[in-house]
Amino acid sequence: MPQTPWIPASILAPLAPNLLFQKGEFARARSGYRALHSYEGELHALLRLDRWQEALTVGEKVTAPTPEGEGLLALAYLRSGQPQRAQQSAEWAAPRDSSAYWPLVALGAVALRWKASRDEAHGHFLRATQQRPELAEGWLGLLAVAATPEEAQQVVAALARLAPRGYPFDFWSQPLRLSVQNQPFVSRAFPEGGMFCPQTPLPPVQTLSFKRDPRGMIYFDALIEGQPMRLLYDTGGGHHCMLTSQALARLQPAFVASTVLTGIQGQSAGQLYRGERLQIGELELRRLLIESAPGNLGGFDGLIGWRVLGERVQRIDLRQNTLTLLEKPAFREGPGISLPLHFVADQPVIGVRCRRQGRVGEVALWAILDTGATQDFFSLRAGAQLSARFRRDRLQTTMGIGQSHKQIERRTLSVGYELLTPESRFLASYSEATAASFLDKVHNPATGFEHGLLLGMNFLSHFSVIELDPLGRRVRLVPL
Repeated sequence: MPQTPWIPASILAPLAPNLLFQKGEFARARSGYRALHSYEGELHALLRLDRWQEALTVGEKVTAPTPEGEGLLALAYLRSGQPQRAQQSAEWAAPRDSSAYWPLVALGAVALRWKASRDEAHGHFLRATQQRPELAEGWLGLLAVAATPEEAQQVVAALARLAPRGYPFDFWSQPLRLSVQNQPFVSRAFPEGGMFCPQTPLPPVQTLSFKRDPRGMIYFDALIEGQPMRLLYDTGGGHHCMLTSQALARLQPAFVASTVLTGIQGQSAGQLYRGERLQIGELELRRLLIESAPGNLGGFDGLIGWRVLGERVQRIDLRQNTLTLLEKPAFREGPGISLPLHFVADQPVIGVRCRRQGRVGEVALWAILDTGATQDFFSLRAGAQLSARFRRDRLQTTMGIGQSHKQIERRTLSVGYELLTPESRFLASYSEATAASFLDKVHNPATGFEHGLLLGMNFLSHFSVIELDPLGRRVRLVPL
């Protein structure tokens, strides 16, 4: 009778948490790694659990960091809304071990989510998959920036073999796979190539008129296929053009494919359509990729994301009710406050400092500039830094993607505060604060980035001019 071979405990012990990890039992795997003093394994398990706060605590306590551990810590920094620290950690780790996997993944994630450089991200993710093809994070990053449909299909096949679980795979895998599967349908629907293309060459300066509803929201009286549409101008909308189900029923555009829409509040099932002609004043765009919108979009027929209008500078004048598209920015000659502008999932993000009135000290936050929102919202975590006392209620949203998250917890904080630039120049002051759960980690896996603050029209209405330069990565704010 054959005997079971004796295997030393010193060999079996490290295997146990790895087996638990492969089974998706990340909490038990984390305990096993901790017992073995494997801080890299513990960090990986915590990131799969999306417990990035604990990952930061574990990683920052290490006195002798390794390149792999520092790469994992960089991913935790990025998840927590600290992209500059993420970049510093990844850049420290990468040259110390050319064979290290996690610094490459972290550099790719920083390039994609923070620097908006798909080519740079592609290079890092590709190298990561070549070095450790058995790990899934590099493949998921490569899927987001795949250079060709063939490469995307290869990545999908690799992820299917690995079948990873946990964060971010439970959230991101389906929409990214659908994007790959839909690409042939989109290509067939748009054989001419580009979308949202100007019908005629744009002049150096083109001014469009907009209106504002009683809430202060900016919208265009536009025409799609000659039919009137009230389109919300949404800087949080990226490259998206969305229409409500009622508007789509009127328009009857050509169906392209089913999809999953991702946004700051979660995910929703949706559809893609082809439209032919969008007119806003004298601007005419051809070949429209239209998405179905969940909810009623606050009473508008649809929305148009700011990036649909191209790479030009966009100057929003709230006194003249105009949006001007410019070849060149007016930062040097214009008045106001100029700040660096960053992109996270095509949303414009700025760094601000928050100071509670009557207190010493300031809190640094990353804030989305979102013309598609009426109010300003802190995340629950950032709100807790302002005050531990609050009134709690629920906010029923009819705007935004993510039907599973439409019940939003709202907290009203009876504290006054000021918003300042990173150099402590005054921006705006408030008599009370509002925090909402959709900015926190449970409700914001769409970008893989923890935002502390969303600045809607309440904040933007403190300024007469908001000038966004997507190429120069600057924003200019001119106070009233």
